[in-house]
Amino acid sequence: RVLFSMDILIQCLTDALAEHATHKEFSARIKNAWDIFDKYYAKTDESAFYATALILHPAYRIAYIRSNWKSKWVKPTLKKVKDLWVSYKESQPPLSSFPTSQVPTPNLDKYDLVAKNLRKQRPASQDEYDDYSNGDQCETGVSPLEWWCQEIQRKRWPRLSCMAID
Repeated sequence: RVLFSMDILIQCLTDALAEHATHKEFSARIKNAWDIFDKYYAKTDESAFYATALILHPAYRIAYIRSNWKSKWVKPTLKKVKDLWVSYKESQPPLSSFPTSQVPTPNLDKYDLVAKNLRKQRPASQDEYDDYSNGDQCETGVSPLEWWCQEIQRKRWPRLSCMAID
């Protein structure tokens, strides 16, 4: 929530500056507040974790950054997050060692097997992060941590869900 809250503050400062543009003294105070705010905002650039948390929030993902951030910030930020993901992914055990719940499968006829396979959610690429982060934003009604802990998310994004939880 850090970067999202900071984005809200930026919008409030922008609005206040526009609203009080004719009040020279008050505008100077707003600009001073913005300068101090920028010092702290710049610190979020020192770590990829802030942007990663924003992207791993199902309601935001990469679309939020592309829509709300200056274009010159987007590419370097996304690279840092992608690098963090690659590093994390490489440190994880093979997918076959992730626990999966074993639900007995009833004997299905050919029609039902095809139907079951069509309903499976398969990633468009071979990279969980790319598939997730470029997917549609969604309101979940639960916290991002609760969302990532759901079995359906853990099955769909086994490594990425571990990263989000960590």
